Amino acid sequence: MSLPFYHNPNASKATSRPFKVNIPDDDLKKLKVLLDAAPLGVETWENKQTDGRFGVSRSWLANARSVWLHDFDWRRKEAAINSFPHFRHIVKHAEIGEFDLHFCALFSEMPDAIPIVMLHGWPGSFLEFLPILSILRNKYTPADIPYHVIVPSLPGFAFSSGPLQDRDLTTTGCASVINQLMLDLGFGKGYVAQGGDFGCAIANVMAVNFDACVAQYVNLWMGDLSLVPSSVSDDELTEKDREAMARLKKWQADGGGYAVQQGTRPATTGLVLSSSPLALLAWVGEKLVEWSDITPPLETILEMISLYWFTDTISRSLYPYRSLVASFQGSKEPWGIITLTKPYGYSCFYKDNSFLPKAWAKLYPNMKFYGPHEDGGHFAALERPETLLHDLEDFIKAHIRVQDRKLETAL
Repeated sequence: MSLPFYHNPNASKATSRPFKVNIPDDDLKKLKVLLDAAPLGVETWENKQTDGRFGVSRSWLANARSVWLHDFDWRRKEAAINSFPHFRHIVKHAEIGEFDLHFCALFSEMPDAIPIVMLHGWPGSFLEFLPILSILRNKYTPADIPYHVIVPSLPGFAFSSGPLQDRDLTTTGCASVINQLMLDLGFGKGYVAQGGDFGCAIANVMAVNFDACVAQYVNLWMGDLSLVPSSVSDDELTEKDREAMARLKKWQADGGGYAVQQGTRPATTGLVLSSSPLALLAWVGEKLVEWSDITPPLETILEMISLYWFTDTISRSLYPYRSLVASFQGSKEPWGIITLTKPYGYSCFYKDNSFLPKAWAKLYPNMKFYGPHEDGGHFAALERPETLLHDLEDFIKAHIRVQDRKLETAL
């Protein structure tokens, strides 16, 4: 018996296969052996500090390892993951190649349901969006949910294949693969792209390059403060804006070293992180703690890191940072490109490490929704699922219409 929200009304056009997460028992046992054997590293003045200025502390890592080793129950998490419909789908792209993509979804029975693709970044995964899917599942039935919600694992992440080993995969290429997935699923008459982190960059490119992507909604501003025109005055900033701007500038000064490392030495970084679950816990755990407004429960952190470990995808997930670093160096990789001809919505979480003040939103004449939130950090779908979903629904209600099953927009 299939799960609710399982049936794609365009199933005759799609060739998606049902999928169930089932990590082998041997992999769970191997993880415990490696965790138990991994040396913690000597105590230093830096790793004794617990304020995060030098990264995670030795005491945090020791406790997290102990919980991961003795208390964390992957099978319980796996059961919760499998309570949602999951699929695999082979995307064949004429120029980029073939990808076997994983996605979870809530499909609607309504003929005028609006397709939404929700895109994670690094070090995230589809897991970030399960709280939003849970809210929708509890609020609606398959007969009345007004959306088809598609949450793919990006190429190279979790249960998706790629990136290819005989050629590069760029931000533009990744966007093309996700767009093709949406077309294959029968949503060529229009869909909305939502994303954060690297998912924001992909949503940006999809809105610029593909007619089927009729609107974009993001919870990360990808711009560069140095590019803000001099005609935009700081006098327009509120006190909260100034506080958030100060945090952003501090993060740009001392928090972005990981991106340079991953963008310039992804081979070395990936090999190191793939060699030890404790190394992975320190590297990824640091980001999940530091980039969140309120530190996520340790169980949530361990679930997200376990997914990377069990799927052996940390090395394959670093490729976006080559494009990011290249964009810093003047390449044409479009991390920050934004369409000016389609509706654009933005949820601004002030505790994120990227920020666009409302007074500066006028830089984008098509920014039709700006949702400012003093609470919430980088992982908005995980930290503030109700808030992000409410903003997204308000944006869609105001600017997206369905006519003969085709999405139309109003600027």
